[in-house]
Amino acid sequence: MVSVAGGYYVQAAAALGASAGSGFLPEALPLAALALGLPVGALTTNILIIDDIRDREFDAAKRPE
Repeated sequence: MVSVAGGYYVQAAAALGASAGSGFLPEALPLAALALGLPVGALTTNILIIDDIRDREFDAAKRPE
């Protein structure tokens, strides 16, 4: 979610003519950008969890006791 909203914000702030030190521009980050980042963030989180589950036995065997 952060990567989608952050990418949108950086591009929108540049399109609005903001400089690097001008601070936060609320108009460059609409609620729709955050809402559209939710499915992408959920998918990414699920992929990482599935990958962790698959490697669980290997990680447990590697851990020193």
